[in-house]
This record gives sequence, C-alpha cells and structure tokens, in this order.
Amino acid sequence: MKYTMTESATVKMPTILVEEFVKRTRLSWLRVAVAVGLVLILFLVGVAFLAGVLTAPFDAGFWRAGLLFPAIIVYILLTLPVLQRLRNRAIASFRPLAPMDDEGFEQLLAQAPIFARRLEWLALCGGIVGGLLLWRPWEYAGLSRIWPSLGARPGWLVLYMLIVGGLWGGLQGWTVYSSLSGMRLFTGLQHHPLDINIFDLRPLQPIGRWSLGVAVIFIGGSALSLLFVPQLTLNVETIVLYGILVLTPVLVFFLNMLSTRQTIVAAKRRKLDMVRDHLVTASLSLDEQVAQDQLEHAEVLLDSFAAWVAYEERVKKVPEWPYTSEIRRNLVLSTLLPLAVWLVREMVLDLLKQVVSSP
Repeated sequence: MKYTMTESATVKMPTILVEEFVKRTRLSWLRVAVAVGLVLILFLVGVAFLAGVLTAPFDAGFWRAGLLFPAIIVYILLTLPVLQRLRNRAIASFRPLAPMDDEGFEQLLAQAPIFARRLEWLALCGGIVGGLLLWRPWEYAGLSRIWPSLGARPGWLVLYMLIVGGLWGGLQGWTVYSSLSGMRLFTGLQHHPLDINIFDLRPLQPIGRWSLGVAVIFIGGSALSLLFVPQLTLNVETIVLYGILVLTPVLVFFLNMLSTRQTIVAAKRRKLDMVRDHLVTASLSLDEQVAQDQLEHAEVLLDSFAAWVAYEERVKKVPEWPYTSEIRRNLVLSTLLPLAVWLVREMVLDLLKQVVSSP
C-alpha cells in the first residue's frame, strides 16, 4: 500500500485521511474549514426556510442548536493542522534516537495504526453510525432533544441531521481513533531500542506537547459546545457529563505519557546499574587497599567512590515524566476552560435578559 509523504525537519511523514483530503484540494486548512462552514450554514438556512422557521418569530434556541454541528466540524478542521505539526515534531524528535536507517524508520511509521486507511475509514463510518444512533433524528423525540420547538415541517430537519449530524459523528469518531492510534504509534516507537541521554530529555518533550495538544483540543471542543446548547442548568447530570468530557482527555494525556515515562525509567535503571557496578568495584578495591595498609592509594579510590556516589544522586534526580512545568500548567488551566465558558455564557445571557426586559 502506498502512503503519501510530507517533508518534515528530519524525516518524511505519512499523512492521515483528512490531511490527505485537504492536500488533494490544494487549499489551505483555513480555506477548507471556512468553505465547509459556509456550506453547512447555508444548508441550515435552507432547511430553516423549508421547515418554516424563517417565517416564524426568531428562535435563538433553534439557531444555537443548529449551528452546534457546523461549529464543531469547523473547529475540528481548524485544530487538525495544529495536531499534525505537534505529531510530526514528536516523530521527528525520535529520529536521532532510533538506531536505524531512514528507510527502516519510514517503513516503521507507515505500518503504524494511525496511518492505516482501512482503519481510518472504519472509525469514520463507525462515528457516523454512532452519531446518528445518539441523536436518532428520524424520531420526533430525538429531534426534540436538539430543537425544543420544532418547525411545521420537521422532515427537513431530519434531512439536516442525517447529513450534518452524521458528518459530525464521523469526524468525532475519526478524531478519537487518530488520537488513540497516535498514542499507540509513540508507544510502538519506544518499544524499539533508543539511544537516550537521561540528562537531556528534550527530544522526548515533543511527545508531551502533542499529548497536551490532544487534551486541550478535546477540552476546547467541550467548551465550544457550551456556547450552542440551548438550555443548560448546573445540575448533577451536567456536572457529570462535562466532568467526563474534561477528565477523559486528561487521562489520555497521562496514558500517552506513560510509555515515555517507562522508557525514561528503564534508561535510568540501566544507568544506575552501571553506577552501582562501579561503586561495588571501587568499594572492594578500597577494602583491599585498607587491608593491605596501602593508604596512599586509598585516597584516589575515595575520590573515585565519592564521584560515583555524586553521579548516582544526579541520576536519581532525573525527572521520569517528559513534560515541563509549562506543559503541566497549561494542562491544569485548560481543564478550567469549560467552567470559564459556562460562567461567561450565563453572565452574558443574564445581561441580555435584563436589557430585553427593561422598559
């Protein structure tokens, strides 16, 4: 199977399904996202006209709910190039650490699940089916969950949800798959022997940035959806739902980091084993010199012993997680984003209500 390659700083990268689609359009990510957004909005306006919504009094709940799906779709298209850059940088950082030629490394990448077209299409189709089963637009109850007040001709809304809701579910499923398979990619890369300098973990930090990007983008999508939900009350169900939406990306972040941590721990263990072997050898030589009353040589051994002890302490202090304090801080702040969006939304809505109700 052939894989299209794009140039990176140090190694050629395979492309994933949506990246390949955008590349074939010969347009930028921004132009593709804007074009898709405009088409979906025009589709919603046409459906609203055919369903009799445009001729009725303005229904803010209808438009907020209807624009939710185009907003999430455009958001995904806009964030994918960010994830692409973070992923490629993380992969490129592995190249100097992998003791293999470029051809072998590129073949290893091409065999990763994230670049398997068949699995990508399966995730996309599975997301479409899952999204439609979630909303059930062919049922009146399913549509009423999205639009509390239906128009006179809900059949057009069924068509809208079948197309836009299916596309939304497909991209959601594909995004989840690409994120999880990306985690498998980096785990697989670390199963191969790596030439790691434990005192310079900078080559592994791009994995932390990519993992942070995945978490922040999922959390950002959850926060964005809060702006379009027609009615939202701070009850137990809402807290649990958005708590899961926030904590799941955080969990994915640490799962992504787990394999990298294990790689660092293994490298530290090898280094500590080497140091302790030298300490044992120095200790035995020191005992031998003291027993033979050769104290003039013992001083040199003591200096060597002290140097190995200091080296051991330095190895022990090497951090085992490849993220920086900045990455950790950004992750914590991002988890507060949905709460901040909800508070701003409620404040703005209350202000608008006061303005409308004032004489």
